Amino acid sequence: CCSSTSTCCSDPLVRQIELSSRTFTPEGGINPVLHDLVDDALYEGRDFMHALFQFESIPTLEQVNVWEESGLFLVSYIQYATYIVRFPVSNYEEYMSAAVSVEPLEYTDKADNDWLLSLNYTESATLTVF
Repeated sequence: CCSSTSTCCSDPLVRQIELSSRTFTPEGGINPVLHDLVDDALYEGRDFMHALFQFESIPTLEQVNVWEESGLFLVSYIQYATYIVRFPVSNYEEYMSAAVSVEPLEYTDKADNDWLLSLNYTESATLTVF
């Protein structure tokens, strides 16, 4: 379905994502697997998760400031207005409304990204200290 320009035919705003661990084209909207992962996070008592958010365009500084005030942080830019995002699991669908597509991070994505491993270590250390 996708052309050489990496634009998907079903939704021209959803573009193919290329990570070092995999290449895929999101279906658009919130991936249904994410709902189960959020439920697991809530059950485990975690307040935040990370996922891939693809936006229609690069967010403005004003949009980013509003999101950060509500607890959603753009952690790392990937490509095609796609970011790795840290978001609160409570009322998570509210935070995802601005995205064209939201995909969970897979284990292989996490293993291939040093920044995510160090971020998880930092959060673990913070939990240990407090």
